[in-house]
Amino acid sequence: SAAEVEVSTYDDLKKAIDNASDEMTIKLGNDLELKEDTQSIEINDSKKITLLGNGHTIKFTGKENGITVSGKDTSLTLGGDDAGKLVISGPDADKPNVDPKNPETIENVKYEDTSREAPLINVKDDAALTMNDGVTLTDNWMAANWAKLQVNGVHRYHGGGVYVEGGSFTMKGGTVKRNSADWGGGVFIASDGKFTMSGGSIEGNVSSWGAGLCVMSSTADISGNAKVDGNRAMGYKYKDGNNEVIHSAIGGGIALMGAMPYGDNNFTNGDGALTIKDSASVSNNICCGDTKRNANNWGGGIGIAGSGKTGSVPALTLNINGGGVSVYCSSATGGTESGASSNFSAEVKINMTNGEISGNKVNYKGGGVDLNGEFISFGSGNAASSAVFHMSGGKISNNEAIGYQASNNNRPDSTCTGGGVNLWGSDNNQFYMTGGEISGNKAVKGGGVHISDESWSKGDSIAALLGGVIQDNRAIYGPPDRDEKSTSNNYYGNE
Repeated sequence: SAAEVEVSTYDDLKKAIDNASDEMTIKLGNDLELKEDTQSIEINDSKKITLLGNGHTIKFTGKENGITVSGKDTSLTLGGDDAGKLVISGPDADKPNVDPKNPETIENVKYEDTSREAPLINVKDDAALTMNDGVTLTDNWMAANWAKLQVNGVHRYHGGGVYVEGGSFTMKGGTVKRNSADWGGGVFIASDGKFTMSGGSIEGNVSSWGAGLCVMSSTADISGNAKVDGNRAMGYKYKDGNNEVIHSAIGGGIALMGAMPYGDNNFTNGDGALTIKDSASVSNNICCGDTKRNANNWGGGIGIAGSGKTGSVPALTLNINGGGVSVYCSSATGGTESGASSNFSAEVKINMTNGEISGNKVNYKGGGVDLNGEFISFGSGNAASSAVFHMSGGKISNNEAIGYQASNNNRPDSTCTGGGVNLWGSDNNQFYMTGGEISGNKAVKGGGVHISDESWSKGDSIAALLGGVIQDNRAIYGPPDRDEKSTSNNYYGNE
């Protein structure tokens, strides 16, 4: 059996890890506040450490200190049966709380105002992290302002709670909450990393891309009763010399992406996949630009963005086999195309066999799902390249794509289309429905399924409605109450 030791100081903790020959269980006997950057926790050399809290906290208040787990066969397990609570935190308990039931409570926060420059836990080089019930990773707010993002040329502010690059993170329980980063406010997975979540919650985190979870050229499997709830993606403006640039927001809950070529980072680029099944949920997340509504926003629940690397076209796959993607986004916001995103490339496949996409609101296109040549999203706007979406089961219901023209006596805005599913016409997107149900959705045009018919968006996209049920959808403008395609417009019932 593994050796056990109880520690009450940082020096004792470091000594226990350094002296571990293989497996070691370490119990905290005191709260630890680690104020110096030199007070980091390093686990390597194939050591297998289990850390038990016994009701105590490890708090990192330095600029760059945290826990690093590195190397093949090296592992860290947090918590265990009857081990008492364990909290690993940053210094930012004074930041306003992001209520998972109302993520707009972050509205007036300048979330770039922080001095932290490191995640709470960094897992790399084939190492493994496991997190059990009773563990909380919280209050670590890293800089989320482009001017602060590069340190010595490296774009580094990812994964406020956990940053995995080429390793694995298995989350069986516990909570990742109230953290902030530029990508992956709660958890960031990159470079062929693996994330498995069967329990616990990721909630109340903030970032620009993937506020709860950002999966970059990696895989994520979310199952059981796991929850990604109440996170908020926020864009912002920044100065590049004399130019003002919009840094957009993608994926209030989850972002699935190809690798991005920023700074000196060399993220491994490859295929990626996200699977949601069982009773898992992605709910009540929000993607709404900055506090002044200056930045674009794509994907209140799940946003998919292709690779920005030249010549790279990764395959990105989203499987919805159960659970729910129930995503809130304020109807006061929306997203428009961003020229800076036009070079993102991916081959995207979406397979929905079960589960539900419901309760989403947007004042642009795609209340439930939007298939866009630049991005693909679930709730609230756009978010990957042209896509093939197969729906053989499940339900897309009670979503809205409704907005009004303030400059035209608040008349309904006819660009708000596809209450259930919207396809941008010019991007060869394909929607095949062989089963399931699309019902109770609302839009200005195309309450159920819509193919954009603006002159600049007409093209080769298709919607093949081969089975399933489309019923009880409503549109302010549209054909009579029927399910078949209109003879004069590229949108489908119901009125």
